[in-house]
Amino acid sequence: MPDGYQGNLPDYDDRSWYAGTVSFPDIRGDRVGYLQFFVDVSSHRNQVASSAYILYAGVVAIILAAAAFLFVILRRADSNISTRLNHLHYLAYTDPLTMLANRKLFADRLMSSLKMAADNDRMLAVLFLDLDDFKSVNDSLGHSAGDELLRQVTRRLNACIRDGDTLARQGGDEFALVLPNVDSTEQVAAMAKSIIQALKHAVIINGREVSTGVSIGISLFPQNGTTPEELMRNADAAMYMAKASGKNCFSFYTSDLTVSAIQKITLLSELKRALSQGNITLDYQPIIHGQNGKYSGFEALARWHHPVQGYISPRTFVDLAEECGLINELGAYLITEVCRQIHHWLIQGFDPGYVSINLSVAQIENEDFGEFISSQLTHYSVPADMIALEITESALMKNKDCTVAKLTSLGKLGMSIWIDDFGTGYSSLAYLKQLPVDLVKIDASFVQDIPYNPDDLAIVRAIIGMARALNLEVLAEGVESAEQAACLNELGCHYLQGYFFSRPLVSKDVVTAVGSRESESI
Repeated sequence: MPDGYQGNLPDYDDRSWYAGTVSFPDIRGDRVGYLQFFVDVSSHRNQVASSAYILYAGVVAIILAAAAFLFVILRRADSNISTRLNHLHYLAYTDPLTMLANRKLFADRLMSSLKMAADNDRMLAVLFLDLDDFKSVNDSLGHSAGDELLRQVTRRLNACIRDGDTLARQGGDEFALVLPNVDSTEQVAAMAKSIIQALKHAVIINGREVSTGVSIGISLFPQNGTTPEELMRNADAAMYMAKASGKNCFSFYTSDLTVSAIQKITLLSELKRALSQGNITLDYQPIIHGQNGKYSGFEALARWHHPVQGYISPRTFVDLAEECGLINELGAYLITEVCRQIHHWLIQGFDPGYVSINLSVAQIENEDFGEFISSQLTHYSVPADMIALEITESALMKNKDCTVAKLTSLGKLGMSIWIDDFGTGYSSLAYLKQLPVDLVKIDASFVQDIPYNPDDLAIVRAIIGMARALNLEVLAEGVESAEQAACLNELGCHYLQGYFFSRPLVSKDVVTAVGSRESESI
């Protein structure tokens, strides 16, 4: 009787049994089970050499061979499943572009590092890294070049860190680094300096030199927080402090930040997130032809509806973007959205005339700006003459020579150049005649009290006269009454804009509004 048999095998002296056994190991080779076969050969014990017995033995052999074959197949399938599970696990915790840890793995590593630091009474540092002006690389050279830059940056970062440190890509051009077992703030500062130095030199992408810097925010355990959420939030806030300090530097989180500073940094972080998620929207305020009262075009106006704070004034977040180095990213986003919307309208069969876009000096001074806006026009099949670029007097005069050259080149592409808030700055023929300008916008502050304020009326009349002398068109903004509209028409103002005609419209309402006004004018 076979060893290990636990069944009800009859135990008769006059019976004989033939037994066979197959073991079943797992993928590690450990036996997890076995299969046994028993054949009663009592009647054949005197005929061992007979053909009948041979037949019994053959059947058993076939059964055993089939079982072995089945086991091999099952073992191979088990191995394949295990390999695939390991691969899925790798994908779940790894950034596919840089092969660094992703956000999930970083969170796990940070949690375990915090526990060890707390248990051993050690200091720990979290560094939040954001590449400077990365978007300009994507916009000018394409996303493939941006991906290659991220890979090269990753190699340089890996060369800076220690064994036991965890470097992760958080998304986009953001990285995070946890430094366990640090002895001093000086040691953390030395790491930050080495990273900045490592990224200081340009990289070669597609035969072109590409430069980037990095802004680093640092928070420390236990001084600046005891949870992963606190440390990441404070490191992120410190990073924006570094951005505001001129970029390509590092900043430690400090508890003596004022409430207003913390709010500003938090708002900037949320603005960046809103841009990445497409939560900055555009409204379009109609521009009316003064003589026939029909729609001539629209001004694109950025809007941000914060999920907690509600509506945030464009002046607030645009000024914040300019102050903290986010204006190029915001401006590029708005230009892309305008081109996309015009393309959509044209497909619908609707011609908006033109759409004006407000620019900052930083955008114009960006050497890749002209190439970027040209690429967006081409990508969305938008004629250049459907775009008007607005820049304020004060902004224009900050670097007049450079600005004039850039605006001239943009004008040659077919776009119109407008001076916004005219009358609040220099407003002289001496500089106006030097500029490649097609239209001036009279600031609303001069419009609100006409026709009853003689001083404002005189200023508006002078601006219109000056513009006409230079063959420039004039647009008055802030028109809120029929009296203002009538007065401006009488003075010869070409275009009017304001709440008297229409509030800014969401894109889906523009076509309907235009159709209604056209019907009324017939």
